[in-house]
Amino acid sequence: MGIGYRCENPMKMLTDEEVVRIHEKTLEVLRECGVKFEDAEALRILEDAGCEVDRNSGLVKFPVSILEEALGKKPDIFYLRGRNPKYDLKFSGDEVYFTNHAAPKIVDWDTGAPKTATLEDVDKMVTLIDALEDYHACFGTAMSLSDKPPEVFREWVQASIFRHTEKSTIGTALKGCAKWMVEMAAVVDETIMGCSCSSSPLVCGEGMCRAIIEYARGGHPVSVQGGAAMGATAPVTIAGTLVMQNAEVLAGMVLTQLVNPGIGMFYGSETLPMDMRTGRLATGAVEVGILSAATAQVARYYGTPYMALYPMSDANVPDQQCGYEKATQLVLAVMAGVNYNISGGGVEDEFLLSYEQLVIDNEMYGMMGRLLEGIRVDDETLCVDLIKEVGPIPGTYLNKKHTGRFWEEENYIPRLSSRKSHGKWKKEGARDIVGLAREKVEDILKTHKPAPLSKEADQELGRILKAVEKEKL
Repeated sequence: MGIGYRCENPMKMLTDEEVVRIHEKTLEVLRECGVKFEDAEALRILEDAGCEVDRNSGLVKFPVSILEEALGKKPDIFYLRGRNPKYDLKFSGDEVYFTNHAAPKIVDWDTGAPKTATLEDVDKMVTLIDALEDYHACFGTAMSLSDKPPEVFREWVQASIFRHTEKSTIGTALKGCAKWMVEMAAVVDETIMGCSCSSSPLVCGEGMCRAIIEYARGGHPVSVQGGAAMGATAPVTIAGTLVMQNAEVLAGMVLTQLVNPGIGMFYGSETLPMDMRTGRLATGAVEVGILSAATAQVARYYGTPYMALYPMSDANVPDQQCGYEKATQLVLAVMAGVNYNISGGGVEDEFLLSYEQLVIDNEMYGMMGRLLEGIRVDDETLCVDLIKEVGPIPGTYLNKKHTGRFWEEENYIPRLSSRKSHGKWKKEGARDIVGLAREKVEDILKTHKPAPLSKEADQELGRILKAVEKEKL
């Protein structure tokens, strides 16, 4: 594997017995309550497979045998393939990857105020992600564009990703765009993750169903994810939310395997607690990390990689609150073995994407990679002969070849963070972490040139975008 990290000994937020109990209670929900599907083709597929389907209400109840048969067809290993093979992502169980978030607005580079992104902003952010070492893929960046109609902006954003990075990507599900994502992916010869999200509680909406069907038929791995608000559209308890979310995800996974047996699947989640004092979702809460870690364990029970649309922060700007909220969730996520972390650049409750935060999160991702590497323990690192050679004071390790050889291997070397003395820091401009990140953004956008698409592929994307606009506008 060329990129990414590994979590070979994931921590457990739940006991094995608790995971089994969550599974058993989920089966009870699927068997006795069911999940509503709002798509006629999905209902037909599920009914033909033996599910109990009420065509009037759209409610589907799942026999255990059908669930077990469907999950038994998923592959043990699959890939997301980038335009450049060195960015291919392998998923076999213990891999850990990082990518960016997407948001309705961005932080304006000049004023610092929220604004709707332009296509030029998207091009710049994708270029930035292409250059940053610990972003292993590129997500959509913008959830609206000021210079493209709302009916077609998603396709324009995706085309920008294909044009400005060789890294793998994710296809969205909304507004009938899945079929166009599949068509564009074929032009650039990429295998993408097809995202689909439930409408909690217990509904697989038409958009989710169409995305599952389109991506699975197109040969692309599918992420089936829950997206509930705890206390509003899911139980307020983490355990209850795990059961309800699990029912939604497993129902979508059954449909995925019925459409294309053996296609890769992700267990996904963007579920959040609600702050009952304000009615706002608490994206920076430590419970987000706890839920993510527990969900990773549930996903592992089914042998499925887990994708989380967090860590995230409630902070309005890249500040100390943003740092500690994201770092707390991130440590929980990587130690629990979350396979695909979608969080880079996001601030203020998923609402904003920040250039500077993209760079700061890249630094945190590198630190998490060092955390996952752990401690090497062997004769060379235990250093008994060296300890005996150096002996007590005035002995020193500074002039030893062993020190020169191992110090970079043993220590994460910051690419952004300052380790200068106060005096030197002040003399060099007293820039805080946001100021340092801003300088790095400027440098990357001046010097980094993403590998271009071939002229033929670029023209074909242009043809597809015209077809999208003809159909939707």
